[in-house]
Parts: sequence; C-alpha cells; structure tokens
Amino acid sequence: MRLRLHHILFVCFALVSAVPVATLGLWVGRSVHGRELAATSDNQRVLVGNITAALARYATDLEGVFEVASSQAERGFTAPGMRDLLANMHILHLCVVDPDHNVDFWLALDGRKGIGGLGVALIEHLRATFDAAALRPGEVIFADGTHDYAGRPVVWLVRALDGGRFALAGVATDYLAETARRTTFGKNGHAVIVDGRGRVLAHPREEWRLEMRDLSKLAPVAEMVAGRAGSTTFFSPATKADMLASYGTVPRAGWGAMVVLPLSEIEGHAAAGRWATVLVAFGGLAVSLGISWILARLLARPLAAVAVAAHDLAAGRSDARAAVPAYPAELREVGEAFNAMADQVDAKNADLAQALGLAEAANRGKSDFLANVSHEVRTPLTAILGFSALVRANIYGPVGHPKYKDYAEHIHASALHLLDLINAVLDLSKAESGMLDVSLARVDLAAAIAECLPMVQPQAREGEVRVACQIAANLPPALADAGRLKQVVPNLLSNAIKYTPPGGTIEIEAGRAEDGWLRVRVCDTGIGIAEGDIAKALMPFGRVEGPWTRKLSGTGLGLPLSKKMVDAMGGRFTLDSTPGVGTVVTVELRTAGELG
Repeated sequence: MRLRLHHILFVCFALVSAVPVATLGLWVGRSVHGRELAATSDNQRVLVGNITAALARYATDLEGVFEVASSQAERGFTAPGMRDLLANMHILHLCVVDPDHNVDFWLALDGRKGIGGLGVALIEHLRATFDAAALRPGEVIFADGTHDYAGRPVVWLVRALDGGRFALAGVATDYLAETARRTTFGKNGHAVIVDGRGRVLAHPREEWRLEMRDLSKLAPVAEMVAGRAGSTTFFSPATKADMLASYGTVPRAGWGAMVVLPLSEIEGHAAAGRWATVLVAFGGLAVSLGISWILARLLARPLAAVAVAAHDLAAGRSDARAAVPAYPAELREVGEAFNAMADQVDAKNADLAQALGLAEAANRGKSDFLANVSHEVRTPLTAILGFSALVRANIYGPVGHPKYKDYAEHIHASALHLLDLINAVLDLSKAESGMLDVSLARVDLAAAIAECLPMVQPQAREGEVRVACQIAANLPPALADAGRLKQVVPNLLSNAIKYTPPGGTIEIEAGRAEDGWLRVRVCDTGIGIAEGDIAKALMPFGRVEGPWTRKLSGTGLGLPLSKKMVDAMGGRFTLDSTPGVGTVVTVELRTAGELG
C-alpha cells in the first residue's frame, strides 16, 4: 500500500486532536484515584472526629460519676442508686486502698466478695498512675487497660484521697466496643479504639478486644500513642490487606480511635470513575478521528487530482488537466497554476519539437558535409603522400638541389598531420551520428598498452618528459575494440605529454577497479585544467585558453574523440584535474567474461 497525502494528513490531524484528548483522559483517569483517596480520607477524619467527641463525653461522664462514687466510698458507703449509676457507666468494681494497697472498701457489681489487697501485677501496672494521682490529689487519672481478676479487659480510673489512700474503679470496654461496632464506613471499613499503649479496647475481632492485643507497631496506632491525629496507609494484619486509616485521640483519657478502609475498595470506586473517563475519552477520540479523516480527504483530493493530471501529462496526454476545487483558496490556486503550467508546457513542447527538427536536420547536414569533405580530401592527400614519398626516397635518382628533399619532408609531414586530422573528424562525425564502428572482443590490455608506448616515445623525448608504465599482473582480457583502444591510449598519452612541462612525469597504470572492471589511468604532472573548464575540454574542437596552451598546436579532438570511443565500447571515461598539479584521465572497461 502506497503512503498517500491524505494518510499523512489524517495521521497528523489525528495526533493533533488525539494527544490532548488522550492526555486529558489519562490525567483525569489518574487523578480519579487521588481524588477518591482524598475524599475518603476527609470522610474518615469527620467520622473519627465524631467518635473521639463521643469518647471524650464518655470520659467526662466517667470522671464525674467516679468522683462522686469515690467520695462516698472514702467514707465507707455508697448512696442508694449509685450501684445502678455505676452499672450504666460500665464500671465493674469500685474500691479504696490504703497506702500499702490493702483494700479498705470494696464494691463489685458482679457480686464478688471483698478482697484483702490488690494483686502484685495490678499494683505494678498502676504504679505510675498512683504516682501521678498522688501529685494531683482529687483529680481523676485514667490508666491504661489491663485484665481484672476475672480476666475481663478493663480501663482503670485512679483518684488520690486523704491519708495516702487511693480510690480505684475498673471500667469495662463494652461501651467502647459498642461505639466501634456502630461505626460503619464503606463496605468493609471499621473502627478501632486503643489505649495509651496501643492495646486494643475495641475491634471488629472480638478475640482481639478480649486479649487486648498490642497494635502499637502499626503506623497509625504508633501515631495515636504519640498523641497525633492524621491519615496514613498501612498493612492490616487483621484483614491481610493494605488499608487507609484516619485517626485521632482523646487526650484526657489517653485513648485513640481510628477508622480504616481497604485500599482495594477505594480503588474499586476509582476504577469505576476511570472507566467512565475512558469511555468519554474514546468517544471524543472517535469523533476527532472522524473529523480528521474528512478534513484529510478534503485537503488531499485536489492535490491527488493534480498528481493524476501530472502522470497523464508524463504519459503523453497533452490535454490532461487537473480539476480545480472551489475551496480552499490555496488549493484552488494550486490547480489553476498547474493547468496554466500545463498550457505553457504544451506551447514549449511545440517550440522544442520544431527546434529539435531543425537541429537534427542541421546536424545531419553537418555530418554529411564532414563525411563528404573527408572523402574528398583523402584522395588528393593520398596522392600527395605518394609523390612526396617518391621524391623523398629518390626513386628516380637525385632531385638535384637539397632543398627539394626538405620540401618533400615538409609535404609528407603536413600530409600525415592532415590525414590524422581528417580521420579524427570522420570518426567524430560517425560517433555523433551513432555510426562509429566498434567490434568488441577479448583484448590483452597489457599487450595493447605495450604497443602504444613506442608511438609516443619520440614526442616524450622531444618534450623532455618521462613516461612510466605500471601494469598489474594477471589481468583478465578486456572487452574492447583493439583498434579503437590503440587510438585512445596514444591520444591520452600524447595529450598528457603535450601539456606537461619539461622534467615532468607521465604515468600509465592498468589494474582492477573496485567493482571488478579493468581500469587504465593516465596521470601527468602538467599544467592541469580548472574545474570549470573540464566540460569545455571534452567538447569537440574545445581548447582551454591560457598562456601555455596558446604556444601549443592542436585541434581539440583528442579528448572528446577518446571519450566517445570509450563510450561506444561500453566503458567509462572520467577526467579529474587540478591547476598546477596535474590531470588524471581514467578509462574503465568491462572484462571479456561478460561476452558470455
């Protein structure tokens, strides 16, 4: 499937519209959990405040009843109705002890008879409370919970009396447990009440309340023991789950109350909110994708029409034109500009066709003219060469004056030069008309180069230039025309010698190119050619003007004719040059293995 403009536009529009929608949905989805957690925590704190307020009122009532009851017990009696009042306040027993902790007065609501003294364990448990009460005579001091003689969990109240005596009251945790049971929060939330040491006074697990389990290592309980209020998360050993807890304290009694809720329940509420957010986000995304597709098609259709018209024009349908949309204005202008361009292309093509016809006719005339002139000039030149050869060879005896021999030499040299020129012009004419004769065969590259070197040695000696040859061993045969190759190599060497000052060096190398072709490279240390003049040097009759080149003769056919011969043999011809450094001409030929 080809990637088209409307696909790209659709993707871009979709990203532009989808990213904000997805980002908003993701932010809302993630913030749902945070908002749910914060709302739950706020509700928990309100509920904890209600619980601690109720416990504070209960503690105040306990203080009042205990002060009255202990004042009566100090005098050895209790007023009528006091027993019922104590029972309503969940006070299990009331007693007065002397400084040695012997019981002077005993009242047990369960009917237990008096005891002689407090147990050692209870005395040790209440020792700090006795000391605190002694410092604040008449004030009610709340002690931490422990078990009474019957193994029941109780909270102790202590009040210092006259004469070093103390009044004690054991308060059952029933009211605290009932308060916790009445507290409901969520589906699986519950309340827990602990004393000042973190031991359970009320818990959904009744056995934990009865044994007064120590929970002081739990994070929220440790905070309550330290007298702080707040919210936190922790792992509950009772439910084996992570919980959210809000907690508070009753400073007067030293109690702490917390309300806990499993985080999984909060996550469930948050998940429902997230699903609603996801549905809304997907709905918005679907709408944005639909709008993006429509816009992409609307914008891409006019450009697609231009592309179709362009293909039709390229296929030769000169009447192809693009449909011009009414809107948007920019695309309408594109369509109109394309159609105007197509009209101009039609007009230009007509002009070019006419100009091409004229150029082809002129080229054919030029080639015919050059061919005819070459044939016409060749015949008399042959005669000139023949007669001058006879004169030079003294076939019929001495010509008399020595000057005649010099003239004959000049005639012969000029005729040879003219013949070479005509042959070059004829070959160039054939090459330009595509009629250059080339017969490809296996050619020993090393042998061909060896045959060409003697042809240029006289010119090299005359120009005081050294010619070096380096041919790689075991080169395979080249796929070339031997005759044409023996024209190309001398041409390149002669050209290099001509433009290399005395004392310079010409190197001809033969080897393998990187792609496996055979490569012949002619390097010189001559005057070089500027980069902007290389194209001119490769044109027929093209000569690069300069102080050095003006001193040299030449027609400018050597390089262009060599290039055309290499091209005709299916090879590659390149020329690289740097002024003042030298020139490198590279000819690359296929190996004869490609003959099959």
